[in-house]
Amino acid sequence: MFSNKYDGDWKKDNKEGQGKFTYSNGDRYIGGFKNDEMSGQGKYISENGNIYEGDLINDKRTGQGTLVFSNGDIYVGQFKNDEMSGQGMYTFKNEDTYEGDFINDKMAGQGTLTYSNGDKFIGGWKNGKMEGQGIYTFKNGDYYDGDYLNGMKNGQGIYTLTDGNQYVG
Repeated sequence: MFSNKYDGDWKKDNKEGQGKFTYSNGDRYIGGFKNDEMSGQGKYISENGNIYEGDLINDKRTGQGTLVFSNGDIYVGQFKNDEMSGQGMYTFKNEDTYEGDFINDKMAGQGTLTYSNGDKFIGGWKNGKMEGQGIYTFKNGDYYDGDYLNGMKNGQGIYTLTDGNQYVG
């Protein structure tokens, strides 16, 4: 392997301004530096194929950004302390999309998951799974309005068919 390499602006022996940093593991960063740390707008390309472009503060993704994963998934939204946190949209490689709240890199809070097959869930999320109150609408028009726990229907709910018949329980 090789050692770290920096090409860019300096101020008082610190990386400051614009530059390019290549890490010994193959990761690369092109963008702003402040007080010897990645800060401002930049692009970070990981050796694993993930690419982040957006705001950084003190060497961490913080603010608005886009993260393209090597598996084809894409996240566009807010980051905090190097994690997806806040409002965002996550598009899976299978074309399912989630738009809503994230906490610690997981769907959490309120959000909408639209499946590529036409189904849709609108409601609560916790640790990346449906949790709390939500409405799941099937592509044929049937829908379930009720409680979820750990990603599954749990508790009270109403299942309504397109012909108007309902199952309550």
